[in-house]
Amino acid sequence: MQGKGGAIYNVATLLEDGTSRSLVEIRATLVEQNQAVQGAILYGEAPSFRIYNSVFKENKTTDASSANIYSVNNAAVKEDITLSSLASRLVSSTFVKNTGYVVNVRDGMALNNLTVVGNSKGIYFNPSTNLAYLANSIVLGNSENTISKNCAGDLSKAVLQNNLVTQTDCGSGASYYPNEFWSGALIAGSDVVGECKTMSADADSLLCPYIVPNQKFLGYIRPRILMSQTHWLDSPIVNKGKVVVNTTDSLIGCENSDQRGVNRNTNNTFCDRGAIEIEVPTTISLIGEDLIAGQVAKLSVADLLGDSDLLSKTECASLFKSAKAPNGEEWQPGCMRVQQTQTVSKGKVVIDELGNITYTPNGAWHGADIFRLQLVTTTTRFDEHVPFIEVNVQIVQEPQNHMESDKIKTSGGSTGILSLLGLFALILMRRK
Repeated sequence: MQGKGGAIYNVATLLEDGTSRSLVEIRATLVEQNQAVQGAILYGEAPSFRIYNSVFKENKTTDASSANIYSVNNAAVKEDITLSSLASRLVSSTFVKNTGYVVNVRDGMALNNLTVVGNSKGIYFNPSTNLAYLANSIVLGNSENTISKNCAGDLSKAVLQNNLVTQTDCGSGASYYPNEFWSGALIAGSDVVGECKTMSADADSLLCPYIVPNQKFLGYIRPRILMSQTHWLDSPIVNKGKVVVNTTDSLIGCENSDQRGVNRNTNNTFCDRGAIEIEVPTTISLIGEDLIAGQVAKLSVADLLGDSDLLSKTECASLFKSAKAPNGEEWQPGCMRVQQTQTVSKGKVVIDELGNITYTPNGAWHGADIFRLQLVTTTTRFDEHVPFIEVNVQIVQEPQNHMESDKIKTSGGSTGILSLLGLFALILMRRK
């Protein structure tokens, strides 16, 4: 175990004008399983870093007075500097399952759009001049021995704006842009890392566990839109930004993009708290499969739902004011509706709440079944006119090929052996 700086040690000696001799920059990086007495992720004599779009997971700092990103001293900050121009930035990033405080906040540090969840401790504040801030972030579920430790230190010397936190240890923040409090269920899973439960299995938890999507390098903690929320405004995460009303208030807006690089709306009122900006698909996707007669197609729309969950089938009757689906059958997850676009129906479609689809042809037909699925999610249900996403599906089925091989068989009997001997004799005669 390193004493100081498990992954990175930055001397960050300050010059006379307050600038540093060295600067650490981290972008789109996974920093995990580092250990140190102080600063398992980054140790510096003073804040001198720019950290963007990264994940910090399972790092461990053992000194209770230190932090995983640890700065010994405050940065030298000029008196006329504004919050929006602070140089050391830690933004659009996720901290999960780290041991020890994830970061200690010093003068000159800007923390924005962070998701700090499921660590043994959250953020420690020890600035001196109100020239450091935490804004637009989610800091929840950080506890040690069941004791909440989301925020600690001297919060009166830092600026906290528009965060989702606990009231007891993080406080209300700036009166003109206050924090919001969450005391309900937090993680929809058995652990803070792993698979997310469906809405029917867990209707109350605010966040999915940390998970790495297929073919991606970095994972994230996805916010959930709960069924108890009947409007976007009911969510404690979505569209929680604010525009400047009083010119004397220094509001910290969201970052231009989230941890994944998803662009945020330039209108700050649509700012989502945390590292993730919730995406709702706006284009029609295409999935399909080629079958041989007798096979069943296995498809999935899980990756096409954006940052949403399929609606539980128990919610469909009230949403559409109908006890049955349009085809007269029981509702399925996502209130699924099938629209034939180019062919008549040639099979049966079944979907589960995870987005897995089973298509069973109704015979050994030859050709295609082309249709469109309409699926309601926890986010699209708010749209009174088009409460669903659409997915085009194309299934192609061909009959089994029963043609026998017309290749010449080579016998292993005496005739085959004699033929080969005769061929070798001819070759020898030609070479003489």
